Amino acid sequence: MFNRVILVGRCGRDPETHYLPDGKAVTTMSLATDRAKLKDGIRPEPDWHYLVFFGRTAEVARDYLRKGSPILVEGRIRYEKWKDEETGADKYMTKILVQNLKLLGSPPVAAHGDAPAEDTAAAAPPADDGQPDEDHPF
Repeated sequence: MFNRVILVGRCGRDPETHYLPDGKAVTTMSLATDRAKLKDGIRPEPDWHYLVFFGRTAEVARDYLRKGSPILVEGRIRYEKWKDEETGADKYMTKILVQNLKLLGSPPVAAHGDAPAEDTAAAAPPADDGQPDEDHPF
């Protein structure tokens, strides 16, 4: 079986980074992808994706990505299901576990003054659950 996804879009919010007990970085953020314009020129709502970066890729995302940054990500899809503690209802979330990141366009100035990395790769177990920010990134 093959589980691979490639997405090109804009960051929907600034990245949030935390660290696993072993010290590895985990960064999460949302990504907006556009659909084709309708015939009458109306722009449809974007599709939203929840991204999870690990290790060095998480650090690059933390340092170089900001809301509105154009990126290409490659990774795998992970579906998660859990019971809501208050209602007992089943909850679902789809995550993209990013393995490769490509910065597109002009990179923003890095917080640490490092030169931006063009390509990075990382893989690790999934991180905490969370909901993507629904603000439009544009």
